[in-house]
Amino acid sequence: MTPQEQTKENQEGFGDAKNINAENEETIIEAKIVNIEDKKKNKEQTKENQEELGNAKNTKAEDEETVTEAENVNTDDDKKKGEKQTKEKEGSEWKEVAEAMAEKGKETLKAGAEKSGEALKIGAEKLGEYIKAGAEKVGEFTSHTAQLSKLKLEEHHLVSEQNKQFQALGEKLWRLYQAQKLNNVGESLSEDLENIAEIEEALEDNRKSRE
Repeated sequence: MTPQEQTKENQEGFGDAKNINAENEETIIEAKIVNIEDKKKNKEQTKENQEELGNAKNTKAEDEETVTEAENVNTDDDKKKGEKQTKEKEGSEWKEVAEAMAEKGKETLKAGAEKSGEALKIGAEKLGEYIKAGAEKVGEFTSHTAQLSKLKLEEHHLVSEQNKQFQALGEKLWRLYQAQKLNNVGESLSEDLENIAEIEEALEDNRKSRE
């Protein structure tokens, strides 16, 4: 896998984590909307109940005008008891709705956090692997470059030494010619020829190492 592909894959991993967070936020918003709608419906229902209760009170009041004062007292007590029970029932229902919504919100947030954490962990691991691989490649490249520089410098010294040997060889050959001793060329120049041959061999090894 190339560094570009690895980088793209890491970016997709971070993109997935962002999408998961966005989905979690949408879920929370939807839950809030449902909660608001439920509250609105409960208020409307409570209003209707109160209207019906008011109508019933008016009817009952008209009927009770003919009853005794004691019965009116009992009726008032019954009304208060009924109102108290209604309020307690409404409060209990609201409490159950609120607890259910809170629990759902907790579960949604927990699931979103787990998914986001897992995605970020995977992205970080992949990024670490990419950085490590890149560092190793840089190290290999640096080592290879240093080796090539060393071989080139060695070649330069060998060529320079070879030129010196060629110059010395030519000078000795000329001296032998002047002294009319060319018959002893092989014996007189054998060491110089061996030195040149060794340099040639070293240069060949140097070129092979750079291939």
